[in-house]
Amino acid sequence: MKKKTKFLAVASFLLTICLTGCNTQQTSVPDEPKKELKVPAVHDVKIVDRPDRTFTYQDGSTRKTDYKIIYNNTNSFIGKCASFLSKQFYAASGAEFLCQTESEYFKSGGAVTATSRLIILGCEDLFSNAKLVMPEKVNKTSGYYIKNVRHNYYIEAYDSYGYQEATLAFARYTVDYDMIEEDTIVFENKNIDTLPDMEVAEIPDYIGNTPTNNFTAEKRFGIGFDMTYPFMMTSRPDGAKGRNWHNIFDFIPESMFGNEHPYWYSKGAKTQACYSTRGDANEYKALVDQVAKVAIQSLKDNPTQNIMNITSNDIGDACGCEECLRLKEQDGASSGQVIRFMNDVNKIVREEMKKANRNYFLLFFAYLGYQTAPTVEVSVDPTLMCDDEIMVCIAPLHAKYTETFYDSVNEIYAQQFVNWGKYNKNIVAWLYETNYHHYMYPYNTYSTMMDNYRYCRENGAILILNEGQRFSANVPCFGHLKEYLCSKAQFDIYSNFNTYSDKFFRNYYLDASSIMREYFEEMIAWETRLENDPETGLGGGVYEEIGSKASYWPKQLLLNWLGKMDDAAKAVAKYEAIDSSLYKRLIKHINIERLFPMFCLADKHANTYTDAGILSLRKEFKALADELGLIEFAEHDGDISIKYKEWGID
Repeated sequence: MKKKTKFLAVASFLLTICLTGCNTQQTSVPDEPKKELKVPAVHDVKIVDRPDRTFTYQDGSTRKTDYKIIYNNTNSFIGKCASFLSKQFYAASGAEFLCQTESEYFKSGGAVTATSRLIILGCEDLFSNAKLVMPEKVNKTSGYYIKNVRHNYYIEAYDSYGYQEATLAFARYTVDYDMIEEDTIVFENKNIDTLPDMEVAEIPDYIGNTPTNNFTAEKRFGIGFDMTYPFMMTSRPDGAKGRNWHNIFDFIPESMFGNEHPYWYSKGAKTQACYSTRGDANEYKALVDQVAKVAIQSLKDNPTQNIMNITSNDIGDACGCEECLRLKEQDGASSGQVIRFMNDVNKIVREEMKKANRNYFLLFFAYLGYQTAPTVEVSVDPTLMCDDEIMVCIAPLHAKYTETFYDSVNEIYAQQFVNWGKYNKNIVAWLYETNYHHYMYPYNTYSTMMDNYRYCRENGAILILNEGQRFSANVPCFGHLKEYLCSKAQFDIYSNFNTYSDKFFRNYYLDASSIMREYFEEMIAWETRLENDPETGLGGGVYEEIGSKASYWPKQLLLNWLGKMDDAAKAVAKYEAIDSSLYKRLIKHINIERLFPMFCLADKHANTYTDAGILSLRKEFKALADELGLIEFAEHDGDISIKYKEWGID
C-alpha cells in the first residue's frame, strides 16, 4: 500500500550529520482522490463578497459596529457561543459587539427589519419568521445552518456541538478566526470592514472529537473539540457509582442478580456477560429487559449526553459456554450474538425514547473476545446488521501509529474498520497518539494521525476518541501541534498536513519559526531512524521502549537541540521591549520543547556529569516542568514526582 505524508530519514543517516545540524526535508506523495464516504460529508459553503455591507468602521479614533448579537433566552450554551463571537470580533477589529438575549433586545425596543443588523443565534421563532428552514441534510447530530436575510445573519444548529461548530464557522468565514493554541488566536486574512452574503450548511466530518489531553474549557471550545463528553455514566440499579466504559456489570451487578440469574454471566470465572444465556429464552428476555431498563434510566439521568455504553469488561475472553460457542461457529465470531443482543435491547429503549423525542446511541466494544466482526453476510442473516441507533467502538491499540492505516504494516487493524462497516454504520474510532511508556519522548504521529482520521472516516467512523496524555498542561515534543492538526482533521478529513503545520509554526513561534521547524524535523527524523533500525528492536507502537537507552539519544545531539532553543529565544528577544506579554508567551512555547532533551539528559546521561552538574540540571528541569504544569512522564506509575524522588531532588 502507498505510504502517506511522512518524515523519512535516509537509511544512511549519520549521527555526525545531526551533530552538525541535519536538515532533513519532508517528502510526500500527492493527495489521493476523495473517496465516497459511507456516511456522506456535508460542507456546502456559499460565500459572496458584499463590499456595500459594512461590518465595522472607523469613527475618529474608535472602531465601531452597528451589529448586535442576539441569542436564545433559555440556552446557556448558546449564550456562551454569543459571548465567544463578541470576544473574537473585538479581538479581530477592536469594535465592541453588544450581546443581548432575544427578550432583552425586544424589551429595549429592538426589532428585526430589512435595515436591522443582527447576528441571531438559536432563536427558532426569529429563524421561522424569516421563512428559513433547517436543510434536511444538516438536520441531524452536529449539523448547522448559517444564512443571512438582507443584513441579518441567522445561526441554527441541531445540538450543542452543532452550535459550537457553527459559531467557529461564522468567526472563520467572517474574520478568518483560527485558534492555533489557547494563547495564540490568529486572524491572518481577516476582513473587518464588510460582511459577505452567506449560506452555510455543514456537519463536521466527525460528529464529535473527544481528546484526552489536558484542555481548559475555553481551549476545548475555541479549537473545536466537543464540549460535552458524550458518553454517560451508568445509573446502576444498586445505587453504586456507575462507569461509562467496561460497564456491562453495572447493568447486572452480580451481587444483585448472580444467584437468581447465573446464566447472565460467562462460564467459569464470570469475567464477561453471557449474551446467549446458555440458550435459555426466558433468561435471555430477562437479561435484555434488565439492561434496557438501566439504559433508559441512564439516558433520563443524563439529558445532555447521548451515548449509552454497554461495553464488555476489560478482562477475560468471550463466554465459552456451549451455546456461545455454537453461535460463534454459526456467525464466524462471538460478536454476532452481541449485535443481536444490542438490537434487542434497542427495541425497548427506542420505544421509550420516542416518547421523549430523544436522540441517542447505544454503544458496544469490538474488544478482546468480541474484537472480530462476523463473517456471515447480512444478506444471509439480517439479524447481524446493527440498528441505526447502535454504535461499535474499534480501538486498534497495537497498531503502529507512526505509519498510517493505508500502510501495509497496519493492514490487519485497518481491515477491522472495513469488516465492521458491513454490520454497523456508526463506528467510533478510538485511536492513540502517544507512547504510553515514554510520554517525554517524541512519537511521530503528526501527519499519520491526520491520515488515520481520513481512513477511519472513509470506512464508516463518525466519532473519534483520540487518546493522548491525560494530565499535563503542556505536552512536550510538539503536543500542541498535534492537537491543532487533529482539530483540523476532525472537521475536514482532507485537511492538508503541510498547510496547517506551516501555519502553526509561523504563528506559534513567529521569528523563531524556522529554527523550531528545523528542530522539529531533526527530532522526528532521528526518531524515524531509530524505529527503522532493526538493531533497536523498536517498531513505532504505543509501548515501544524508545526512552529506555541513553545510546538511542546521544548526549551531543541533545545538547545541540538545546542550543537551537537558545537560538530560538534570541530570535524573539526583541519582543521583550516591544510586547512583554507576547515575549513571555513565545518563550513559553520554546521552553515546552526544552523538556524532552533536558529530561533525557537528566535521566539517561547522569553518569556523564559531575554530581554537582547533574543535580543542577535536574533541579533546573524540575523548576521548568513545574512552571509548565508537567504531571506525568509515563501512563502507569508515571507521576513525575516519582522520577524526582529517584533523582534525589524531591
